[in-house]
Amino acid sequence: MKLAVKLTLESGISCCPFGDMHREAERLLGHPIWTHEFGMTETWEDILIALAAEDEGAFYHPRRLLGPIDTLRLMAPDKPIIAIDADTRAVWRADRDKRPRVGP
Repeated sequence: MKLAVKLTLESGISCCPFGDMHREAERLLGHPIWTHEFGMTETWEDILIALAAEDEGAFYHPRRLLGPIDTLRLMAPDKPIIAIDADTRAVWRADRDKRPRVGP
């Protein structure tokens, strides 16, 4: 496994082409992964557990996982992050505002 791919899988921050990371994640988990699944914390936990099982030098700690908004904050700390809820179509500044509540 290339170092850049391993670093991407361990950190969640892109250090290699997406296709390389995607192929390695599918190999580690032993099944196809849809691209939207990379936005799910459970997928990254499974990847980190598989990495730790395969490579004793890999670091795994569940609290180290970042959600998509925190990952974007790391990638572009000086840029606004605009989020859109696909179900409600609510729009908000994820870097500044709390997610709007919908319903009673």
